[in-house]
Amino acid sequence: MFTQLRSFCIAAIALLIMSGCAPVAVEEGAVAESVIVLEPKRTATYTLMEWGDDIVCGFDRAPYPLTVREDDLQTGEVGAGFRNWFRHEDQCRRRYTWIHQAFVEFDTQPLRDLGRATAIRSATLRFHERPLSAGQPPQLVRSVADGLSSTNCPMLRAPAESWERGWHDVRARADLIETGRFPFTRTVSLGLPGINDREIDVTKFVQRLVPRPERPFELAFESISDLFYQNNNEFCMEILGGFSVAIEYEKIGRAEP
Repeated sequence: MFTQLRSFCIAAIALLIMSGCAPVAVEEGAVAESVIVLEPKRTATYTLMEWGDDIVCGFDRAPYPLTVREDDLQTGEVGAGFRNWFRHEDQCRRRYTWIHQAFVEFDTQPLRDLGRATAIRSATLRFHERPLSAGQPPQLVRSVADGLSSTNCPMLRAPAESWERGWHDVRARADLIETGRFPFTRTVSLGLPGINDREIDVTKFVQRLVPRPERPFELAFESISDLFYQNNNEFCMEILGGFSVAIEYEKIGRAEP
């Protein structure tokens, strides 16, 4: 008797749960709306130069090697990476390091317009990279001496604090923007300098933005090499641009009875 009563209660509870919860369906957006593209809202490049030399180097008139400058960037482009320059001639030792941090923030209004009842199927960050070039015709900038392109080229990172728009010179390392690992994304190094179109999967990061539409979509590119300010000519100088994030989505709604 007790067993039959318990079975009846379990069945009754199951019926109540089923009747109180309407089935939910995932409906793909129309062909014209199943993909949205986020565009950059603002970009910035931070640059720092550190140097040191011996007193007799005042007679050394060797020009500085080229690094990324504001004039090298076109609209929507940023500079990223670093360059060491070490010169040792007779009794003169000159050592310089340039560091470039790149920042991009995307306009998330198209994502907010979709509402929270949205399932993100995929999100792909796309951008174009090109190494710094100079001269006529433009040639890729290489090391002034024995340096090779660093294998620790700009990596995708996440800004940990606010930053300003546009080109910005800083006076000390402490003035550089603190960054951390880009959430939910494998560490991505751009590799050796070249002219390439890049794609990075940022699906999990964008999925996190849907329930928190007020959260900004910011990213950074920088080199975290321990070769900064060393007696070598390592470098990695990239110019990045043409940023976009293509998002495939599905709308979540109640199924028709």
